[in-house]
Amino acid sequence: MMNRNNTRNKNNKQKNIWKILVGNVNSFPHDQDGTNRYKLDKLKEVTVGREADIILMSEHNKNIEVTPYWLRPATLVKRWWKNTILRASYLVSESKARFEPGGTMILTHTRSTAHTCQAEEDNQQLGRWNYITLRGKREKFTTIISVYRPLKTQETYARQTAYTAKRRKTLDNEQSPELLWYADPSALIKEKMAQGHDIIVAGDFNDDLNDSMSKTNKFMTSLKLREVLNEKYGKGPPTHIRGTKKIDGIFATKGIDIETGKYISFDKSPSDHRWIEITVRESRLIGGAQNDLCPPLL
Repeated sequence: MMNRNNTRNKNNKQKNIWKILVGNVNSFPHDQDGTNRYKLDKLKEVTVGREADIILMSEHNKNIEVTPYWLRPATLVKRWWKNTILRASYLVSESKARFEPGGTMILTHTRSTAHTCQAEEDNQQLGRWNYITLRGKREKFTTIISVYRPLKTQETYARQTAYTAKRRKTLDNEQSPELLWYADPSALIKEKMAQGHDIIVAGDFNDDLNDSMSKTNKFMTSLKLREVLNEKYGKGPPTHIRGTKKIDGIFATKGIDIETGKYISFDKSPSDHRWIEITVRESRLIGGAQNDLCPPLL
């Protein structure tokens, strides 16, 4: 009887806790050869194996529009869980190449899909971010934003610069991708906060997140967001295998307190970035569960 009660208590606790996984995937794999098959299996192991509810990925490096249906990330993961939906943002251009540097993704399934009431992507179509909004009981909303901020030396930034320069002729837009990166998410975050939403912003920022005076930390502080793992545990480890700085992280408004946070080891992460995991009480994230039925939102 004791064992049965312990199992019941553990299951109830798991239902009340949501797990969010964040990582730079450094090219989403496909299953056409051994290397990509191995990477896909490792991605499944770290996501399904860790029972993540929501997965935020950056730098998937895919032009989804020209990628054959059977090789698209959403197709490859759709059978991993019930009601799996993978939403992606990428630079929309005239390119016919399958490779498009940068991009972000958010994967939901089962209860996270059921609670998703809105989903949109980068308004400039540069593949810098996409987001979902979760709705729970008593009109409790949390907006979760997956982001990727490239360095100026990276091909992603060069592609974004070329694309915005081309559009300037018709849009009269004189801002660089760097300035737009801060301006556009800032507008989105302020809009959602004005609507009463809690906010989570996570991904690869390519900035030293252990430095309180870094551009990213100052930007997030100005929006009243803080890096939740640094707040709970202090400065984090390097998150790129060849780096010395924590460049991947998770920021949130004060309404989001994490229960636990973990930096996953490089050998268990499916890329050259260390993936990050947090757990959040359901009451903090959505107020309480609604009926776990998949809504008509794709």
